[in-house]
Amino acid sequence: MEERINEEVKKTFNPEFINRLDETVIFNPLDRKEIIQIVDIELEKILARVAERDIEVRLTQGAKSLIAEKGYDPTYGARHLRRAIQKMIEDPLAEEIIMGHFVDGYTVRVSKKGDTLNFEGELITKEESEDTAEVQMSKKGNTLNFADENGEGDKKVEDRDKPGDPVGEEEVVNRDKA
Repeated sequence: MEERINEEVKKTFNPEFINRLDETVIFNPLDRKEIIQIVDIELEKILARVAERDIEVRLTQGAKSLIAEKGYDPTYGARHLRRAIQKMIEDPLAEEIIMGHFVDGYTVRVSKKGDTLNFEGELITKEESEDTAEVQMSKKGNTLNFADENGEGDKKVEDRDKPGDPVGEEEVVNRDKA
C-alpha cells in the first residue's frame, strides 16, 4: 500500500516539491470504535468543567454514536468532532445551566432521540428530616418530589415559574394520608 501511495505522490507532485519533504506519513482511516474514543476524550474536558459546578453529565451510548456520526466525515476524518460536540452538547448544556434548569447537584442524562439529543436533569440530594429519617428529593421537569427512606412520597413541590425562569414562587403540596 505504501509503495502504491508513493507512486501516486510521484505522479502528482513535481520532484522539486517531493525533495523538500522529509517524510511521508500514511494514515489509516479511523473506524467507529476509534471515533467513539475521540468523542470520550473530548467529552472529558467538558464534563470536568461542569463537574466543578457539581453537575454530573452521563451520556448514553446512543448519544455518543450520534455525535460520532455527525462529527465524522470520511474525507476530513475526525476534524469536525470538536465542533459537533460543541454544537450538540456544550452549547445546549450551557443554555440549560444559564436558564437555571440544571443547577448544582444535578445529574444530567443525555440520550439520543431520533436525530437529536435529549437532555434530562434530575436533582438528587439526601438530607435528614425532623425524625432523622433520610429523605430523598428528586426533580423532574418543574416538579420536586420528596420521599422518605422507604421511597414513599409525602410531599410535592411545584415550580410555578415559566420554563426558563430560575427564580419564582414555589408551592408545597402536602400529600399525607391523614
